[in-house]
Amino acid sequence: MKSSLYLTMFLLCSGLGAQAATLKYFYDFNKLNGNLSSLNDNNLAGPNAGSATFSGSGWMNYTNGYEGLGYDSRTNGGQLTLGSSSTGLGLNTTEGFSLSIAVKDYSPGNTSSSAIWKSILTFTSGNSQNMYLQKDSGDASTAGAWAAYCGGNVGNWANLTISKDSFSNIIITFQNGELNIYLDGQKKITASGVNFTGDVQSLKLASTANTTMDDLQLYAGVLNDGEIAALAANPALPVPEPATATLGLLGLASLCMRRRRS
Repeated sequence: MKSSLYLTMFLLCSGLGAQAATLKYFYDFNKLNGNLSSLNDNNLAGPNAGSATFSGSGWMNYTNGYEGLGYDSRTNGGQLTLGSSSTGLGLNTTEGFSLSIAVKDYSPGNTSSSAIWKSILTFTSGNSQNMYLQKDSGDASTAGAWAAYCGGNVGNWANLTISKDSFSNIIITFQNGELNIYLDGQKKITASGVNFTGDVQSLKLASTANTTMDDLQLYAGVLNDGEIAALAANPALPVPEPATATLGLLGLASLCMRRRRS
């Protein structure tokens, strides 16, 4: 019993001191009817998180997602943008930010001798810098590579395979020039000195990337290892707020103390 008590107190102290990420946006896309008027009903993170805008045709494609509907980028549609140059996203590169999203690949492959790259996710800063995740459609026998760019290639996943039969979880964390990208909880890209600075003004989702995306979550701060593992297991379930996690650890510590006394 003593060892379990020590473990619980260690976890409690660790939880109290951790700089856990805080959820700012969560779009599940389940209430979509194809047009912009239904989009902001899908933001589950509260009224202060901001809203989405839409450019292009004004029509958003959707299909079966991870749970319910998902954002379909396989056919031409408008460009989905979270935030704007005037409102921003309420995120900055100093404190850091994290993105989690469920992704299914629909790349048809091609016979071209050169890569056919499509941007999937594009972050824009107040300093007019862009950081984006791209994918190549590949060919008939080889899965296309995925890469992160910010004024140049800052990391790539050679021959990465994103399933066409089920959803995978992609997580991006960024703070003070350090970029990490995870696939299903496993780190695939890490880069330092990435030139992306200032406030994060917007996030754009592709409209022609042959990809279905669902359960988009944006966090202020950098997700820790436990949060990344939890999202990889279920990208539709947000990680607990810091206060909620701390209360849970307090309850566990109290239970252990009561059992030890009895």
